[in-house]
Amino acid sequence: MMHENLGMRERILAATIAILRSEGLSGATTRAIAQRAGVAEGSIYRHFEDKTDLVQTAVREHALPAVLEAAQSLLAKAGSGRVRDHVRALLETLYAFYRDVVPLMAAVAAEQETLESFRRGFERRAGGPQRASEPIAAYLRTEQGLGRVAPEIDPDATAVMLLGACFYQAFMERLLGTERVAVQTHRLLGELAKMVER
Repeated sequence: MMHENLGMRERILAATIAILRSEGLSGATTRAIAQRAGVAEGSIYRHFEDKTDLVQTAVREHALPAVLEAAQSLLAKAGSGRVRDHVRALLETLYAFYRDVVPLMAAVAAEQETLESFRRGFERRAGGPQRASEPIAAYLRTEQGLGRVAPEIDPDATAVMLLGACFYQAFMERLLGTERVAVQTHRLLGELAKMVER
C-alpha cells in the first residue's frame, strides 16, 4: 500500500511539472494533472492540501533539487579546478531552472491570493527563493579567502547578481524569443563566470 501511494504521489508530481512546463499555471488544473498522471482527481487531495501545495511541492521536489545540489556542492570544490568552471556549471543549472519556472512565477505573482498562499508555504518550511544565494556566497567567500576570487568582490551581492542575471536571461528569452535577447545565453554565462575569478 505504501509503495502504491508513493508511486501515485510521484506520478502526480511529475504530471504537474510536465503541465507547468508546457501550459503554465493556468493549464495545471487538478483535472488535467489527474488525467496525465492516470489517477482519479480526488486522489490528489490524499497527498496535497490544495493546488498551491501541489505546485509548490512539485517545484521543490522535481525542479529545485538539481539547483540545490549544484549550489551546495560548490563548497566541496573550493580550492580545486578553476573558479570560472565551477561557477559556469552552476549558472547553467540555474538558467535551466529559471527557464522552466519563469511562467509559473509570472502566474503566481499575477494573482494576489495565489501569491499569499505561496508566501505562507515558504514561511511554513522556513525557506524560499531568497535563500538560494547563501551557498553561492559561501563558496565565493571561501575562494576569496584562498585568493582565487578578487578581494573587492562582495560575495553576497555577487551571488544575488548571478542569480538575477540567470533569471533575467530566462525571462527575456521567454518574452522575446532566444534570437532577440541582447546577449546569447552561452556567451552571457561564460562572461559572468569569468567576472568572479581573480
